[in-house]
Amino acid sequence: MKKEHLTLDTRVANALVSRIIEERWPVHVQRGIPFRTENGNHMADVTVEYEDDFPFGGKLAETINRVFNLSDPLP
Repeated sequence: MKKEHLTLDTRVANALVSRIIEERWPVHVQRGIPFRTENGNHMADVTVEYEDDFPFGGKLAETINRVFNLSDPLP
């Protein structure tokens, strides 16, 4: 089991939590209270726990790409 503490843009955090619920990922997620950085960005602390073989990093990258309309990197 892996556990990660992340600080994400609130748009990414919301999209990530939605995907975890809607797609029924085997992930336990906790989202903290949103806050504003000194640069004016809206951020939220997120803690996730998932099995060692779950490709969480790839799923997070997909979510970031979707939120910010980035194209997927070429294979």
